[in-house]
Parts: sequence; C-alpha cells; structure tokens
Amino acid sequence: MNGDILDQLSKDTGCPKCGSNSVSAVGWSWWGGMIGPKMMNHTKCQSCSYTYNSKTRQPNTRGIVIYSVIAAVIGLALVFLINR
Repeated sequence: MNGDILDQLSKDTGCPKCGSNSVSAVGWSWWGGMIGPKMMNHTKCQSCSYTYNSKTRQPNTRGIVIYSVIAAVIGLALVFLINR
C-alpha cells in the first residue's frame, strides 16, 4: 500500500532532473537490499535513470552512505561477537 502512495506521489510530481512522469519506487538495491530503498523513499526515473528521494526530491547519496556505514559496523560487530 505504501508503495502505491509513493508511486502516485512520484508520478504527480515527476522526475526532478528531466521532468518525466515515468518514475517508479525502487524495490531492491545493492546498498540496501529491500529495506534501504523503502526507508529512503528511493525512486528511479525510467527515462533518465536518475534516482532520488520522492519526498524531498533530493538525491539519497548522504542517506546511502550513512546506511552503508551503519550496516558495515553492525556486520563487523556480529563477526567479532561470533568469533569471540
């Protein structure tokens, strides 16, 4: 349901880079799997391949870096705890 609302919001405003209305929510990414893109309202324009946050209409670069660092720290902590 949330994806439908996100898709409709994105289609109403279009891509901030090229103005195309052909946009869709990203369902999976290399940096966040299935959870990361949903957390950041990650949207991709089908015309120019620009990805952005559909709520802020800004790139998600900062959020992706923070998400990746936190995931790496948690992963390293788990490895450390398992090997103790």
